[in-house]
Parts: sequence; C-alpha cells; structure tokens
Amino acid sequence: MKLLGKDNLHRMSHQMLSYLGSLKRHTLVTECGEWRYLEGGCREGAETIVLVHGLAGTKAQWRSLMHILADRYHVVALDMPALHNGLPTHSGECHFPALAEELAAFIEGLGLKRFHLLGHSLAANVCAVYSGQRPDRVLSLALTSVVAIDNERYSGELSRFAQFKQMMLFNTLEEFAALGQLMFYRPPKAPDFLMSYSMNQVIRFRQAHVRLLSEADKSAHHVRDSLTRITCPCITINGAQDVFVSPETQAILEAHLQSLTVVRLEECAHMPYLEKPRELATSYQRFLSQVSPARTAERLVG
Repeated sequence: MKLLGKDNLHRMSHQMLSYLGSLKRHTLVTECGEWRYLEGGCREGAETIVLVHGLAGTKAQWRSLMHILADRYHVVALDMPALHNGLPTHSGECHFPALAEELAAFIEGLGLKRFHLLGHSLAANVCAVYSGQRPDRVLSLALTSVVAIDNERYSGELSRFAQFKQMMLFNTLEEFAALGQLMFYRPPKAPDFLMSYSMNQVIRFRQAHVRLLSEADKSAHHVRDSLTRITCPCITINGAQDVFVSPETQAILEAHLQSLTVVRLEECAHMPYLEKPRELATSYQRFLSQVSPARTAERLVG
C-alpha cells in the first residue's frame, strides 16, 4: 500500500475533517493533579460519552469518531495516565483497580453523573473495572479490541499479558515493523524515518509499558470479577482479523455480561478507529440509539 493510496487518503481526510471540527483541548486541575482532554458537542441536555485510549494511545486518536458523535452527544476523551506515553498515574500505581480510580478522579473532576463509556484495548479492561465498581454511573459500556480478560494461558505457558510484554522487547526496525503488521489488516506503509521515530518513541517509554503489562497480569482477575457487577447494556466491537482478541476472551464476556451486543468488523485488525472509522461509528451509533435512556423514552412514548 502506498502512503498516498486510496485507503490512506480516506483515513487522512477523516482526521483532517476532525481537526476542522468543534473539538476543543482543555486542561482540568483537580486535587489529584492535572488532566488533558478533548471535548466537543453540546453539554447542556445531551448525554455524555467518555472515550479512553489504550496503551501508547492518545486522546487525539478519537477525533474522527468524536466529530461524528458530537452532533448528538457531549463527547470527552482524555489522555489516560499510564496508557499515554510519558504520563504517569497520579497515585504512582498502574494495576487495573488503580487505573479505574484514575478514571474516576477525572470523571469526578468534570462533574459527570451518568454517561456512556468506551474503551479501546487495555482501556477496555480499565473501563470494565470502573463499570463494575460504579454500575449506577454508566449508561452503557463499549469495549473495542479487548485483548484479555483474566490472565489467560490458552495459547501457551505465558499469560496473554506476558506475551504482550515480550512483544515489546524488539531491538530492530524490522522487529518493530513486524509488531506493527499485527496491528492492521492492511498495514499502511510509512517512510523509514517515520517508522524509526515511532520505534524510538516506544523504546523511550518501554520500561513504563513493561511495568504496566506486569501489573495488568497480576491484577487481571479484578477485570473478570467486575463483569458480573456491570448492569448497563454493553457492546464489543472487534476487528475480525484482530490476532490480539482471543475467542476465549469473547466467550468470557458473553458468559458474564448481562446484556451484550457483539460486532465484528471484517477486514479489520486491532485499530478499528483507523481502519474502519465509518463502520465503527455506525455500529456504535446504532447501539446507542437502542440503549440510550432518552431514545428508549421516545420509543415508549411513541
């Protein structure tokens, strides 16, 4: 695939449109510390959606989806401590319950009472723990590209999180590129200088990432325990070709979540917000239209 091929141009246009939209960058200062986040849509009278990125992600990855959702919702995306490169947690801890408390501190700082919650990859685990701890606050829970629930050992002696930790121990550009190949169904080809920069950024923060994955392995049982306490409608949206999402993980979610919608995006791997932004938005909007309290009330009245 060429850098300026048709698919890449479509993704680039989506991102450019999102930057031209009404999303605003903000800083929130609370007793716990400082938070950076994006916000858009109408806060008065509209339901809120909080979006949380995964490991090495950023709030900016949600711009395209937020731009679409902002027509009908109040949308918020934060730079999540421990998951964002170089951003430590305010507590110093990075196991799943601690990360859920970080998310709770941000939400409390914004003054949000009830809201929809969406998490990608490792953030899906964080959002599941939060939703189990505070089921009365979450209107719906969306889990995208869920990598593991519990410290599963289905494909070998190492747990899923230990396997991911080993994948971080690359030393060459070729090894880094091989990891990137797993992330996409059709990996975009980038110039070597850009690949080298990206690799050096990951290496720069690798020690923190390895620590996070070690803590995830030790605290994964909290995620599974949280599932039975989640009472809101839930949806999983995974790429059909995502090698990081195991059938066992999906089976656990389907067995433990009371109300679950399952979506698989074809020709998509671990980055649906980049590979299939329109399909992701359509699936999520359809789900929200079915579970939103305001929409449900409208249907009952009608």
